[in-house]
Amino acid sequence: MKYIRNNETINKYLAGMFDGDGNVHVSVKTKQDNGNTYHTRDIRFQISLKNEERNVKVLEWFCDHYEVGNLKVKPAGTRTEMIEWTVYGKTAISLLNRFKKHCVIKGLHIDRSIWMYDRLNKKKASSAAVSRYRKWSRDNTKSIKPKNHVTWAWLAGYTDADGSIQHRAEKGRCLRYNCHTRDRAAIDLIAKSFGRTHKVVEQTIEGGNYLLLILPMGLSDRSLGHKILPKLVSHLKLKDGKQNKYFLITTVTTHL
Repeated sequence: MKYIRNNETINKYLAGMFDGDGNVHVSVKTKQDNGNTYHTRDIRFQISLKNEERNVKVLEWFCDHYEVGNLKVKPAGTRTEMIEWTVYGKTAISLLNRFKKHCVIKGLHIDRSIWMYDRLNKKKASSAAVSRYRKWSRDNTKSIKPKNHVTWAWLAGYTDADGSIQHRAEKGRCLRYNCHTRDRAAIDLIAKSFGRTHKVVEQTIEGGNYLLLILPMGLSDRSLGHKILPKLVSHLKLKDGKQNKYFLITTVTTHL
């Protein structure tokens, strides 16, 4: 098993990105050899992003820092071409253990997946049993321990994965976060941390049920923007240009 370098700020950022665009997968394969049946199991950590230059650089940065895994391009098919960072086996478990405590959505799922992998090492299980374990694990999404407030590095990772910032002259500026209804733990915690006036909108996208959190920065009162953005910008990797531009605009207009 490879030693995983540790940095809590980077671990928190990775946890936020994993909550948005990551997954952990446990699998069992059955093999036949000379009339004997063998079960092999594996665990895989993966983050998938659109195959764009800036996304590739961030995943390369992760690979360089943690010194594990590899990048692979997944052909477009019916969807957008993706770049994937993948880590397998005990090295994946070591990496997952570094950041799972910081996850807001998938922390418990990671814990249960590692438990499942260890259990399969001691007991034979069919692929159907693994599917039941996986569904049980993923259906109940939450952090390992309750959280009272987001951390800036986690929020940056989640913003880079599933967040955006918008500016409309007539409505002002806002942070927006999209998630599946089963993953609402993230937007609930963001709203709890900053949402003096927030709105959650239910959406149906391609047959799935999603939630949109809108966190207004205000037309006249920009104090929330000044509270959030300077610290958020310092941790962003993918959307820092847009956030910096927004912060400069609000700074100038507030003091006119």
